[in-house]
Amino acid sequence: MRLIRSITIASAALGLMTVDASAGENAASPKLTFTLARHHTTNALDGPLALADWYTELRGALEHTVDHNFGSTKLTADMELRRFDTYDFEDDATFGIGAETTARVSDTLELRGSLSVRTFSDGDDMAVEDFILGTRTRKTVLAGAVQAGRLVAPDTVLLLEAAGAREFAGRTHFQDDLLLPAALDPDRDRLRLGATLTRTNGPVSYGASVTTGLRRTHALEPLPELLLLEHAVKLHGAHTFENKASISAALGFEMLQLPDNGFSEIRPALEVTGASPLPAGFSLRGKLRTGYDTMSTDDPVAVWVRRAEAELGYQATPSILFSTGIFDERRDNLAIGNREMLYGLYGEAAWQANENLNLVLRVDLKRHRITLYDIEKRTVDVQLAATRKL
Repeated sequence: MRLIRSITIASAALGLMTVDASAGENAASPKLTFTLARHHTTNALDGPLALADWYTELRGALEHTVDHNFGSTKLTADMELRRFDTYDFEDDATFGIGAETTARVSDTLELRGSLSVRTFSDGDDMAVEDFILGTRTRKTVLAGAVQAGRLVAPDTVLLLEAAGAREFAGRTHFQDDLLLPAALDPDRDRLRLGATLTRTNGPVSYGASVTTGLRRTHALEPLPELLLLEHAVKLHGAHTFENKASISAALGFEMLQLPDNGFSEIRPALEVTGASPLPAGFSLRGKLRTGYDTMSTDDPVAVWVRRAEAELGYQATPSILFSTGIFDERRDNLAIGNREMLYGLYGEAAWQANENLNLVLRVDLKRHRITLYDIEKRTVDVQLAATRKL
């Protein structure tokens, strides 16, 4: 089924949800948000051969909270659809539903649990010289998590958590059935355990955390099963100032292990985020991060990431905001020995037309270098988006 049909059906569904939400506002008051965006990109295939195209994005999210005797339960549903005018094999679709419940067992103990299901239909391409073959892969991710927060001392909270996920990857289908469907992506399992201790003293909070987890990548010929263990120990702190400026930081170490071949590596991890208002309606925010990315599928083991970003904002009027930002990111693929270097610059103008409608005009310029294959990709993306809350 073509994605434009999905967009039409989703738009109709959003319309029906809008009617239901308005009709039952006094009883349930669900929250519905959707965004419709029109883009023009100079690199639709995200490759060294820049091919321009227009595409449309539709994003929607529905949230409904139900109170009960011990706390509340939140139900969510979301979707994201993307359709290209010309290169429709790049069309993408994502749908998800989830539930999260919170229960206050006592004055010092609170429990939280969540479950979610997400499905992906990912359009991509395989390029051989001047020949481009479209591909499509469907995936489903089941995830769940439980948390327990306990007040162990005045202003001190201990949070224990466990989370797991299973990713089911379908066969990759090729454009016009030129090739038989093939299994190109493995199934994956994830498990994570963690403990965080945080003390709050007015505008200052600080503490420590420890996490451990595993990722199992199932065997996919000719590659064997891969078991990756990951551990982290960090100190963290945050401070909010009287002028509404804020800073938060986490510093520690992250460790990766491959028990099947004896590989082990420890590297420092750092994340610093800051934001501050400036005179004459300006504002400044920035972020610096160094650490492993074990969620990426660009490398069978992990990616070592260093990223810095900054944004300058200007509140011209209560309803009009201008902003511009830059980022610099380096990604080292540990197993395949590749380094990716990404640079970006963007400018944005946002108009809050009313309480429920926001319009955004944005321009992104990106440069992406892949050293292993000596490839450079450049992209300019212009978008006009409207976000509506109901």
